[in-house]
Amino acid sequence: MKSIMSKKILILGNGFDLAHGLPTKYSDFLGFAEWAMKIYTYADQPGAEMEYADSLFFKWSVSNSATPAHNFLREKLTALFKSRVVNVKPVSGNLLTNVTSFSVNDRLDLFHDYLEKNIWYEYIKALYVKEKTRGENWIDFESEISYIIEILDNTHTSLKDTVYDAQERCKSYEYKVVRSIEKTEIFFQICTNIFNDNITGTGLNKNLSLRSFRKKLYDDLERLILAFEIYLTDFVEDIPIKEKLSVIDDFSPDFVISFNYTKIYEKHYMRQNSNTEICHIHGVCDKNRKPEENNMVLGIDEYLAVDKRSENVDFCIFKKFVQRIRKHNDVAYAVWSNYVEKAGELIAVRTDGDKQIYKVDDGISDIYVYGHSLDVTDKDILKRFLISNRTRIYIYARDKASEGELIANLIRITDEETIIRKSTTNPPMIQFIVLS
Repeated sequence: MKSIMSKKILILGNGFDLAHGLPTKYSDFLGFAEWAMKIYTYADQPGAEMEYADSLFFKWSVSNSATPAHNFLREKLTALFKSRVVNVKPVSGNLLTNVTSFSVNDRLDLFHDYLEKNIWYEYIKALYVKEKTRGENWIDFESEISYIIEILDNTHTSLKDTVYDAQERCKSYEYKVVRSIEKTEIFFQICTNIFNDNITGTGLNKNLSLRSFRKKLYDDLERLILAFEIYLTDFVEDIPIKEKLSVIDDFSPDFVISFNYTKIYEKHYMRQNSNTEICHIHGVCDKNRKPEENNMVLGIDEYLAVDKRSENVDFCIFKKFVQRIRKHNDVAYAVWSNYVEKAGELIAVRTDGDKQIYKVDDGISDIYVYGHSLDVTDKDILKRFLISNRTRIYIYARDKASEGELIANLIRITDEETIIRKSTTNPPMIQFIVLS
């Protein structure tokens, strides 16, 4: 008999990219988008280039975000501002009036088009400016989208009834306690501006159906994802990384499960002739593919009670698990979790009629977690590896404070009994490694 060997598995979250000084929080993206969009609206006048660059530097300096990465982005945006081309065209039907617009290059022009009149971009930007959003991590971004989808999700067949019901529901005690009615008002005002129609009043445009409204919301989410892909591929991944993380560089895992869209691990840590396999669960950014081939997942988690999930499906297209199916995301991690469970099990191999036994190891696989918050939204994937009796867990924490948050989140993913069982063995099956 021969046993299946145990594995080394590295799980990466956005904290991995942040540890390299890369601006991959959604607040970083919003800050960049604000100034990228201004390239297309900033006045065409003498001194505009210098004024733009100085304003951008001042903005990021005052917000204490002027890191080397932000300075790199500032220089790149300033160069793009200088290279913009002025287009002057007469207004249709009025040859005496001209309209001025700008273009830069194919990629930034696409970025601009994806975000122009984008409901989700305008909504999240408004919340961030008004300090109404929960935070600056992507989980917070997704929770704001989920808030809107939840109050829109019902069994109505008309947009008017859906909007009315959403407004009434957000006033209920359940929503008042933890959420803000003002968010709903902001959202519907943005919709009114973009549709050029008072969708919350009696003057509702009869041509605007619930189906077309829902399609606009989903299309805008996809456009937002495509804009983020351009931000990552054309800007973030170009930022020089001067120092690698020794704790990651010192070992070669068999498998890497990445929740990131970037290929930072492949570019900086993949050894030559390495047999390491990588699974990007939520897709990966790629500037060389067509927009319709994008496989990046950015959505919401399940919010309905079990008995409602098969009934209320109109907005299921926004949920992550549906996006993974539609975008054919990599599911290699499921096969790897099977390897973990079978490690150490004996499989019979006959040689000349005799059984030979080869004991390789004790069947315990090592799971390393770096830069992932262990948030419950990824429970369905993480639980496969964290609760198993055949895994030894090493969780890297930025500091003591984040260690406490990670422990709390780990309990939410598993349970107290599992944590106690795995942390009281000798040696412990769960270890937290504080980096500073």
